[in-house]
Amino acid sequence: METPFVSVIIPVQNDRTRLQTCLQALYYQTYPYHCYEVIVVDNNSTEDIPSIVQQFANVQYTTEAKPGNNAARNRGLSLARGECIAFTDADCIPDREWLAEGMRSLLANPDAGIIGGAIQFFCQGNRPTPVEYADSVCYLQQAVYVQRDRYAAGANLFTRRSVIQQVGRFEERLLNLGDKEWGQRVAAAGFEVRYAEGAIVHHPARVTLSALLAKARRQTQAQITLGDLRGERLPTVSFLPMGWQFFCNVARDEQLPTLKEKLLFVWIMHRVKWTIVWERSQTTTLPSPAPKTLPKSVEVRSYWQ
Repeated sequence: METPFVSVIIPVQNDRTRLQTCLQALYYQTYPYHCYEVIVVDNNSTEDIPSIVQQFANVQYTTEAKPGNNAARNRGLSLARGECIAFTDADCIPDREWLAEGMRSLLANPDAGIIGGAIQFFCQGNRPTPVEYADSVCYLQQAVYVQRDRYAAGANLFTRRSVIQQVGRFEERLLNLGDKEWGQRVAAAGFEVRYAEGAIVHHPARVTLSALLAKARRQTQAQITLGDLRGERLPTVSFLPMGWQFFCNVARDEQLPTLKEKLLFVWIMHRVKWTIVWERSQTTTLPSPAPKTLPKSVEVRSYWQ
């Protein structure tokens, strides 16, 4: 396999303990050590991030005062030396083969502007709590993002410098979903967006309902802002309970073995839905667009249908 030089960009705001774990995982990559660099972009942390970065020889530290991971990613791009660029987040733990597998897929698909690697959730215990499980089915569904929505989450994204030069950098007016806006811009420019199942990062599931609902609010507000930038409005979503298929899915789900866990999960998922609906109700909406159909190759357990 060719070994082009890769710049790995990691935005961070505090979270120094998990950043250290992420950097340790990057240090032990099977991709040749001299063929990649890591750029940590500190986005207004109050914790001591430099002392973590200084522990690793091939990691560069820089700062970005403008809030948002999109501004931080752009700052990293301004320093990147690689002809290929990889993005992950400070709370992710890349597999040892992450860089090698991501680059293998990028090089094998010269028509691809984006390679989205797999994002696997992990929990604090032997199996997920209802909150952790809800997080894992609501967010970071990378295969769906890539094959249906034509973008990849920035937690596990590979691209080329030439693609960025052609389509531009991340939209800094978005505090979230900049990866979606940028990725769909790449797809609109005619590049392919592909999924790399073997390029894996592990992501911690949120453990509290308040953190999960905060995520729902941030994402929804970002969707509204993205719609405003595009001259679009989000479709109307009902406050009514979820449909029969949702409850059938929960009843069959082996990840929720007890009735108590199933009922708690149902409540959590409705809280997430109602949070999203409330945030959306604060803006004018248009009629719902026609639903999209996933390719048959993608298996998705949808609790929203």
